[in-house]
Amino acid sequence: MDGWAGLYLRVNLSDGKITKGKLSKGFLRAYVGGIGFTTRILFDEVKAGVDPLGPDNKLVIAVGPCNGTLVSASCRYTLAAKSPLSGLIGDSNAGGRFGVDLKYAGYDLLIIEGKAAKPMYLWINDDDVELKNAEHLWGMTTGETRRAIEQDGGDPEISVLSIGPAGENLVKFACVVSDIARVHGRCGLGAVMGSKKLKAIAVSGSKGVSVADAEALESVVKDMYQMYHKHQEWYKSIATYGVVKNLVEFAGLGTIPVKNFQGTKFEGIEELSHERLKDSYLVASRACFSCPVRCNQFWVIGKGPYKGTYGEALELMQPMRFGLLLGNKNLDSILKMSEEANQLGLDVADLSGVIAFALECTDKGILDRKLLDGCDWGDYEGILRLFQKISYRKGIGDILAEGLKEASKKIGKGSEEYALHVKGLSIEAYDPRAVKGWGLGYAIASRGADHCRHLFVSERDAPDRLEIKGKAEAIVWHENIRAFQNCLEVCGFCSPFLDLMDPDLQAKLFTAVTGYKIEAKDVLVYGERVVNLARAFNVREGLTRKDDTLPDRFLKVPMPDGAAKGEIIELKPMVDRYYELRGWDKDTGFQTEEKLLELGLDDVVNVLKKCDKLAHTTRK
Repeated sequence: MDGWAGLYLRVNLSDGKITKGKLSKGFLRAYVGGIGFTTRILFDEVKAGVDPLGPDNKLVIAVGPCNGTLVSASCRYTLAAKSPLSGLIGDSNAGGRFGVDLKYAGYDLLIIEGKAAKPMYLWINDDDVELKNAEHLWGMTTGETRRAIEQDGGDPEISVLSIGPAGENLVKFACVVSDIARVHGRCGLGAVMGSKKLKAIAVSGSKGVSVADAEALESVVKDMYQMYHKHQEWYKSIATYGVVKNLVEFAGLGTIPVKNFQGTKFEGIEELSHERLKDSYLVASRACFSCPVRCNQFWVIGKGPYKGTYGEALELMQPMRFGLLLGNKNLDSILKMSEEANQLGLDVADLSGVIAFALECTDKGILDRKLLDGCDWGDYEGILRLFQKISYRKGIGDILAEGLKEASKKIGKGSEEYALHVKGLSIEAYDPRAVKGWGLGYAIASRGADHCRHLFVSERDAPDRLEIKGKAEAIVWHENIRAFQNCLEVCGFCSPFLDLMDPDLQAKLFTAVTGYKIEAKDVLVYGERVVNLARAFNVREGLTRKDDTLPDRFLKVPMPDGAAKGEIIELKPMVDRYYELRGWDKDTGFQTEEKLLELGLDDVVNVLKKCDKLAHTTRK
């Protein structure tokens, strides 16, 4: 089929059965690919109340119609399951080669179910698919696993997706890593793999992809390149520095999360700047498949105690989370922490979030600092020791491995006040008191505190970032367009500007690749369908309006310093307006029958009616 491979692969780890089947045209056209496929499969096949770490949870991987084509940055893919961290829908998107290789092997969708009796890994080489013994891999880091599988298969180019010790030990924020450092960080999907005794998935594909209208696609891609030229200074910057730029600028806006979001003052922030990174560590820029941007920076530590440590895929997250959030200005150690987290298989955001929580709890007298081996803010050697304790669930690490929500419940004594999360996921980036639109995005995102659901980039420079007016409208639009983009599986990092998120452009891409003609208005409907399907999954699991909120630190405690001094986030009116625009009930957060029918989700209406999770009011 044009754009799609047209096949799914289902692997039952319990009995070793592997089946292949055709995807219906109706399914393909309704859900497009990527996050559309994973969300639909999880809603259909994972029943309410299923234990995220039990055999009845399913791990789903999907690519989109643009993967492996001429489309710029068509390298992304989605990994999803019910999250052990939130108990809600959990999905994560990454780049690199894995998604393209899965598509070239001939599959749009991979569904993994059950639980193996012993460690296994899945080998996919075009039509050759088999489960292989992974007992010799169990206990390895992600890098060791990748290299061992490359040697086992005699193919250094094979794409490997694996977990580290954290996933094996069911750390609830364990991540999944492909390539050197392409990470599915959020939602604890590494723990899901670990619970299934699935160490890795290795894919090699050679089949290619056909498109419906090659000339039309070439024309649209040329238009995309003209847009790149329009913003060439920005793209030159991102190819030079990667996506770690502007930390000092964000500090000036009062958005940075110093010492668990206690303020924005950070002496020596220049030590973490992108200029210092480039001058001392960055050695080469690398591109993902079919990407003209080259935002991936390869880096090496050339001297000192961590000499020889190397990695790639640095983002602003690492200096913000391993630096500012933990009171640490040692850049060598921040890079070491980034690589250590990737090797152990730990999510940067939730790992740093739970350590910052523990450090603040010691300051408040809730935890004895001896439990942290005396670790304090900025003690990077002590922080690195905590990485090991958490990964192997030793001492206090066994509690912290549960994530912010559950760890604070276990510790008690008022510690919940310092566990800064939404739906179980750590607040990952900016302080929402200084960026109100992002605050709304964190609160209502389906998978928990998250900026990628909307990636409201234009908020950064907006003069009204401290105002709440218009934010709900902006978030709804961005969520819809990003959802469709994640169905196509085109990278969001290469399209931060509104002209590259243009629904008309995305409609032309879809039409040229698949041959199914859609228009700009259809793009937004597709995105809205995915958003509502994810909402329905969560509502069925028990989510209500009370879960679409933020920690009290942001709602009740005024910002103590910086450009947003005195600000809190006025969330309720923004959520009210967001629900109104979505067609959801303002009191419960439930969806209306009218809205779901409008989006063609008739079967979802029936499911929610049976469990009395459908709004009893109708929009006017």
